[in-house]
This record gives sequence, C-alpha cells and structure tokens, in this order.
Amino acid sequence: MKEEVKKLREEGHSYSEIAERIGKSRKFAWRHSKDTSFTNNGLKRYQKEVKGILKQIKPQSNTLLPQKVRIIGHLLFDGTVYKTKYNHIARYINSSKELICQFVSDMKKIYGITPTSLEVFKGKNNLNCYKVSFSCKALYYDLTNYFKSYSTSNQNIKIPNIIINSGREIKLEFLRTFFEDEGSISSNYRIMGDLKNKIIMQQIVNMLKEFGLFFKLCKYEEYTGYMYKIYLLKTKENLVRFYNLGFFDKATITHGKNLGRKKADVLIDFIKK
Repeated sequence: MKEEVKKLREEGHSYSEIAERIGKSRKFAWRHSKDTSFTNNGLKRYQKEVKGILKQIKPQSNTLLPQKVRIIGHLLFDGTVYKTKYNHIARYINSSKELICQFVSDMKKIYGITPTSLEVFKGKNNLNCYKVSFSCKALYYDLTNYFKSYSTSNQNIKIPNIIINSGREIKLEFLRTFFEDEGSISSNYRIMGDLKNKIIMQQIVNMLKEFGLFFKLCKYEEYTGYMYKIYLLKTKENLVRFYNLGFFDKATITHGKNLGRKKADVLIDFIKK
C-alpha cells in the first residue's frame, strides 16, 4: 500500500485523492508520499487538475444528443455522480468492456475529456468488471442539471422532461441504457428489469408502450426495502420487437447458466427456437 501511495503521488494525485483511492486518511497519504517527486506527466496533471485550475469541458448544447443521453442513463443505472470536499466524480461500472469503451468515447465526444482512472477488477462469479472515473467540477455541475441525484433509491428524482418529451432516437438510447445496466434475461428467457424508484419505473413503462412493448410492473420487498420489477410478456412478437430495438446489444450476463454471454445472443437463440 505504501508503494501504491508513492506511485499515485508520482502520477500527480493530491493527498486527498490518494486517501480516497486507498481508503486511508489524508495524513497517512501525506506521511508516505511527502518526499515523493512528480514525474513530468504527474506534474502536468497536478497543475491542471489539483491546483485549482478548472478542467474545462466542451460548450454544451441545449439539444440532447444520443451520446449524452447514454452518458446520463449509464450514470443513473450503473454509475454514480457525487462530490467530496476535494473532488467532483462521475463513475461508471460494468462487466461489459464494450459498454465501458462506448462510455469513454461518448465522454470524449460530448465533453472533450478523458478518464481520470480506469480499473479492472473481479466481480460476481469471477467475471472482469471495469470501473471508469472522471474527476471534473464542470462535468459534475452539467450532469446535475438533469438529475439532482444519480441514486435510483432516491424517490424524489424522475426522468426529466427533456428526455420524456424527446424524439424516438433519444428515448431509445435512454431505454437501452436501462436494459443494458439493469435488465436481465432469466434461464427461462423472461426479460425483466428492477429498480427501487417507482416513478422512474412507471416512466420507463410508459416510454416502452410508445414502441409497442408492454411490460407488467410489480412491487416486491427485499431486506433493503421495496423494489419495482417490470417484465415483458413472453410472446414471440414481443421478444422479436425487443431484440430488433437493440436493448441488449452490448450487455453481458453476470450470473446463471449463460454467464459471460451477451444478453442479445441468448435472446436470439431462444427466438430462433
């Protein structure tokens, strides 16, 4: 851990960033890296991102683009947006490398920024998981224009009107982020999705109706509180329409007999049967 502290300091991280990364106190980070010098790239990072120089983002349009709605959706369903005393963080975690690469590409196109960190770790059932983080104050304040909180356990948030009242393409991209992150296909080929937020789930059901997909919405209780589940009526017509809309295209199954396979591949196998 001491070596990791020194390495992070060399790379231009502040003592607070190091402390947050390793789960120790700021004093611990300072004690074990105060005599460590920055590398050339580390010095550039420190001067740009730590010493009060605001990392700039591209000017943002009032028109919502598909790439931006993907960013917002993925951060809501499988990510987080938060601030600490020293940092403003947007982070996305997924077991699909393809989704992570798309997210990074979307961030570059929309905001003009690159990741602060990208980590790979073992998740459920020993699958690789990817965690990509962006530390940027301007990014944080732009994202919170859409959702004041990116926690779906917060019952006071809902999908904003700029998405609800948008055209077909934007709604589709948002729905895809939900099913890629929160959706599942069971061993008996039932398509489902779960959230804690009832309002958002009802909004999703209403949007799905616009595309000819009819989901049942139900409520159940877990030890963490009430959850809301939607599930698609299992007819061939529904399943084919769902597949053709591309809701599962880049997502990976993280448990069960189809572990590691793409959700879309499992669905098309069943449709062909």
